[in-house]
Parts: sequence; C-alpha cells; structure tokens
Amino acid sequence: MPALIARANGRKSKVRAAVEHVFAHQKGPMELAVRTIGLARARVKIGLANLVFNMKRMGWLTRKLSGSEGYGQPLVVQRQDQPDSVGGAGNEMVTLSPGSL
Repeated sequence: MPALIARANGRKSKVRAAVEHVFAHQKGPMELAVRTIGLARARVKIGLANLVFNMKRMGWLTRKLSGSEGYGQPLVVQRQDQPDSVGGAGNEMVTLSPGSL
C-alpha cells in the first residue's frame, strides 16, 4: 500500500474510532431507531439522542474525576423552586452539582 493511502487511512480510522462508539451506544442500550417521516423529525430525534448521550457521558466523567469515593454513586440533584416569569406558581429547576459528589 502506498504511503499516501496509508496516511489517509490512518486519519480516517481516528475519526471512525471516536464516532462509532457513540453510534454503537445509541443503537444498542439507547435503542435509537430513526423511523420518521420527514428530515426535520429525524434531525430532532437524533439531536435529542445526542443530548441524552452527552448528559450520560458528562455524569460518568464527573463521577470518575471526582475521586474514588464518588465513583459509582448517582449524581446529586439539587432542586430549587424558581418563580414563574408571569408571576404564577413556581417552576422546579434541576441543578447538577458535580462538586457535591
């Protein structure tokens, strides 16, 4: 194989290795199957799946980096009541606090 083609394959394989793990997780445990009519709905469905994956990944990395005492523990969620912008009943806001692990 010529050196030019080998270098091109090496660059492509780095991208594939980083991306295919994400797709495998979305297809497997998250059971992502895009069966929608219309490109806009498919984009929304894939976008939401990416958001959920990123949130799960952030939680895993946060627990891993917080030390051995926090590893394997669920993320701590603090709830705060926030007043509604119209002046009605308060909305509930969820705040993830990695420092409290």
